[in-house]
Amino acid sequence: MGLKGAASLAAQCKGESGQMMVEVAVCLPVMISVALIVINCLSYNARCSAFDARANDAIRSFASTRAGNESAEAASGRIQAELAQSFSGSGESVEVRSEAVSMGCVRYVASFRCRPSLGGQALPESFFGLSCPEFHHETSLVVNPYQAGDFL
Repeated sequence: MGLKGAASLAAQCKGESGQMMVEVAVCLPVMISVALIVINCLSYNARCSAFDARANDAIRSFASTRAGNESAEAASGRIQAELAQSFSGSGESVEVRSEAVSMGCVRYVASFRCRPSLGGQALPESFFGLSCPEFHHETSLVVNPYQAGDFL
């Protein structure tokens, strides 16, 4: 390609100067938004995984060996206090409830709620005109509480 070819190429592209800048200006906010959504989803999945492990450990520790004549509701309170220490971040909450099931067994249901965050700070309920719903995750475990003096 000689000097004539370069001049004709420059003449063809003369009206398109700055087009790439406009494309970047339009696409960049969309790409950043998608990246933030992906990061929030991965962070939520990691928190749910950690919650499942810690909730099951706490239920096995506090519910299967209740102190004396401690009720299932009191054990739920101890489990909730244990989980609240680990999951007390911005926009996060933990709740534990117990339900009686057959043959003296008790089902403990641990709930984890959190709001989407941006840099560790929970987003408001409405962000740029879009509603940001609260995420909710539950795990449950059925336990046959040990009773001193009981024979199987």
